[in-house]
Amino acid sequence: MSITRLFETGFAAIAGCLMILGLAAKAEAIERLPKNTVPLTADEVRRLYADKTWQWSAGAGRFIAKDRRFIAYSEEGGKPTIAEGRWEVTDHGRLCMNAVWSTPQDKARNRTCFRLVRDRGTVYQRREPKGNWFVLRSFKPRPEDEAHKLVAQDTVSPNIERLKPGMK
Repeated sequence: MSITRLFETGFAAIAGCLMILGLAAKAEAIERLPKNTVPLTADEVRRLYADKTWQWSAGAGRFIAKDRRFIAYSEEGGKPTIAEGRWEVTDHGRLCMNAVWSTPQDKARNRTCFRLVRDRGTVYQRREPKGNWFVLRSFKPRPEDEAHKLVAQDTVSPNIERLKPGMK
């Protein structure tokens, strides 16, 4: 079933999780990037995300270094959703998650990508193709930096195991 069809049939939990991946909406948008930004290398993107959990308000996504596995869960609005797939990076500052998102009623494939650039130590990120740019990590770290939501602890695996038996 396509993502569009899932939206049409009311599977808001998957839609909500896909929106979570665009969490830039909650981070403060940048009106204009500095002129001299350059894309992060694949290695720089890997170092930011490998073996990290990206914490969301009602769930999280985990970027497992081994085999570049990506897993996620959400319980947004009391509706359980899980994702299992892979993540990839490029030397053009691109991070993509290819995953199957499952609810108790159905499942659908989705690919979500982010672009990462830097300027003088500050890393900016946006969801592609038209997301807002926001600061992922400031040159001098600030409490509002989205990077503070990238943590080493794996809070995703236990929740996937707990939720998976009830998924399609």
